[in-house]
Amino acid sequence: MPELVVSEAWIEDGGFIHFGSYLTDEEEAKELGGGKHLIDNLSVDRLPPPGKQVTLPPEFYLRELGDLDADDPEEILAFTNTWGLLGKPGLVEIGQPFFDMEHLRVARSSSLPERAELTKEVVSLVDPHSRQNESWENRQFVHFREISVHARLIRDLTRIYAVLADGRDVAELKDDWESAWLPRPEQEIAAQGILVDYLSHALSPFHVALSLQVDGRPFYEPWHPTLFATACLQLANDIAQKQPYRRCHKCGRQFVIQRGRAKYGQNRREGEIKFCSSSCAKAQAQRDLYRRQVEARRLHADGMGVEAIAEHLDAKAESVARWVKGR
Repeated sequence: MPELVVSEAWIEDGGFIHFGSYLTDEEEAKELGGGKHLIDNLSVDRLPPPGKQVTLPPEFYLRELGDLDADDPEEILAFTNTWGLLGKPGLVEIGQPFFDMEHLRVARSSSLPERAELTKEVVSLVDPHSRQNESWENRQFVHFREISVHARLIRDLTRIYAVLADGRDVAELKDDWESAWLPRPEQEIAAQGILVDYLSHALSPFHVALSLQVDGRPFYEPWHPTLFATACLQLANDIAQKQPYRRCHKCGRQFVIQRGRAKYGQNRREGEIKFCSSSCAKAQAQRDLYRRQVEARRLHADGMGVEAIAEHLDAKAESVARWVKGR
């Protein structure tokens, strides 16, 4: 997975998240006059520091992104400061490539009016706060709603893949579907179309290409993908590797690999894995131990001996002896 650059972000009234500043010096600040525009109120000492580099952890799209409260502007701000801006301004990363594939046209045609309404809604939110002649795709702020749209889309694409991979009925998407602007697919072909179109468009930055220097010599220009594209790449990698989703027996989270202790960088993907993390496995083990201890005390109170309890619970007699004594 490529490294990403995360710049400082901050929030203004109305749910607008800024990730840059238009003010570069005191003279420009004076010319702006201040007070006429929400970004004009930023002082020159609020220029963001150089960004930090981060690498997404395994299954970021299932875990950190899956846990994000897409309705909470402050939580979205914290998420943005940790992982970066999810989606370019203007919704340009959730366009459809419109491959010439006859059997996908049904899925596409049903989403076009809703997509137009979504764009109109975003324009109405950001236009009053955009500077004169400013492109809405190149501004230095977004409304938190734009980030929410990207988060929910990735989660819905993940749901589609999970249903299709398991051979389940797409009707199961009904209860969890989040993207209000994108009609929930009611047929398998529609679900396939949504997954192919939106994921393929998001992955378009990932290609190997050479550029030419001024002197005509070729050179390799590294990728500079966005957080949205990189999260989609994680999903695409799991699709390519036909990774099965598991369900944690402790917390119910959907996962592929079991995350281990972070300081050792341990992760498991082979064998029978019941828990999404070592912490969930330990928590469940503690819960099971407590239940066994309670059952041992109950049986002992009913007159059963330590050896018999040990055999009944498939435990060591020494352990049972401690349990019945409350230790």
